[in-house]
Amino acid sequence: MSAAQAAGTAVLVALPFGRGRLFRDVQKKPLPDFAAEIDCASWAQFFLKFILGHPAVTAAIPGTTNPAHMIDDLGGARGTIPDAKMRVADGAICVGDLRLMRETPDNAAQS
Repeated sequence: MSAAQAAGTAVLVALPFGRGRLFRDVQKKPLPDFAAEIDCASWAQFFLKFILGHPAVTAAIPGTTNPAHMIDDLGGARGTIPDAKMRVADGAICVGDLRLMRETPDNAAQS
């Protein structure tokens, strides 16, 4: 993604929930404490805000046929979207093999 960002190329994230895999991985797990800081009321909103907060990402297309899921997904674009300053903190959340982390000065260059 850093190469796309450096080239000024748009990054479109299609099916960011991995066809539901992310939800299966967090089933029955509470949202992380800092989710409230970015106005998240659900895992869908958390995942979308995390994705949209990356400076290289232009847009995300969750894809759903369920109107209730679509309304919840819209919450991922409302309120606070994590910016670079917000991502500079300790801590990480692992969801299956996906590591959702707040960037630190040490790992920021790896994104």
